[in-house]
Amino acid sequence: MTESWLNFAVVVLVALFLYILIAIYSRKKISDACHILLLGIITGAMIGTLSDLLWGKYLGLWTYSLGYTLLPLILNATLVWGLFSGSVLLMQKMSLLPFSLLVVLLMGVYEIANVFLGVWTYTLNLSLPGLLLFLLIGNLAMALCIATIWHFFLGRKFEAVAELENKFKTFYENAR
Repeated sequence: MTESWLNFAVVVLVALFLYILIAIYSRKKISDACHILLLGIITGAMIGTLSDLLWGKYLGLWTYSLGYTLLPLILNATLVWGLFSGSVLLMQKMSLLPFSLLVVLLMGVYEIANVFLGVWTYTLNLSLPGLLLFLLIGNLAMALCIATIWHFFLGRKFEAVAELENKFKTFYENAR
């Protein structure tokens, strides 16, 4: 069990390192990056807990080496999901393509770290291309879900979400 906690800590450090890189790339002041991280932790605590319980525990799409007990669930939601959500919040000014590419890169690094550390395991019986497609769609969907919640309900306008909204409006108007 100690090794599982150590591996979890390394994944959190990788996520923190990526958050810092994205904050630097986004030219955020330290105070702004800390504020955004706090918002990310709050968002991650809610979305991560819901996602882990619904998709992971109840639908059985993945398992955690630390299990689904209260402490690992809370720590994973606030730290891993919180850093992911914070990273998404840093992408507020990015249009859809850079937003999507950065999310794929971010989650690619998370997943590569996990290959070596085994913090979570996917239980899906998919070929490698199928698993990669599942991860691509799932991670982009979660990032867009976070951005959409903040865009429409919490007052942080995301260029990627506005771009998608305009594409849907144009599609709808042309379909009439």
